[in-house]
Amino acid sequence: MSFGDGGAGKEAKRARQEEEARQLRIKEGTTTIRRNFGNTFNDSYYAGLMDAVKKAYMPDVQQQFKVASRNLRAALLRAGLGSSSTAIRREGTELPKAQLRAENEVTQRGIGFQNQRKQDVAYAENTALNQLNQTADSQAAFANAAAAIKANYDAPAMPMLGQVFTDLSAGLATQADLERYGQAKYNVWGRIPGWTARNTYSRNVPGG
Repeated sequence: MSFGDGGAGKEAKRARQEEEARQLRIKEGTTTIRRNFGNTFNDSYYAGLMDAVKKAYMPDVQQQFKVASRNLRAALLRAGLGSSSTAIRREGTELPKAQLRAENEVTQRGIGFQNQRKQDVAYAENTALNQLNQTADSQAAFANAAAAIKANYDAPAMPMLGQVFTDLSAGLATQADLERYGQAKYNVWGRIPGWTARNTYSRNVPGG
């Protein structure tokens, strides 16, 4: 080591130590920021967000289902199909399927809110980390990270659900006409062509 370097070696050592300290602050700060975001926005958080979405929308789905059920029953009665195979199919199969589709739409909205929140959180976390890398000021980065966590924590505003049940009574008039035609062609006595109510009482009685 030269003694005539004017202190350049000492200055280089000091600069190296400062950079090592800077990198250490960045490393430790990165760990802390990622831990704070990860502990807050974990699986439990996103499950709670889904619950909030269902809590907001499911009462509307249930109310719409009641209205759709009443409207379908009224339409079936008006068409004279209250106890028909059409009623069994629409009320026993199509109506429950419509309810499942409506509930699935709510779930899909919840997934959409979850995905959007994950994107927002990732952006906020990266912003805090970039600030830390540029300034090595861990305290300032921690403060901004805490503000970002708070800003992204509450459930988002949820727009109105809208109508999720289609008209389940569509086409009933045509179906009623078909069933009336079928009953005219094949009456209730076994639906056998030519078998009439009068035939059921006509039989040869000996001595009659």
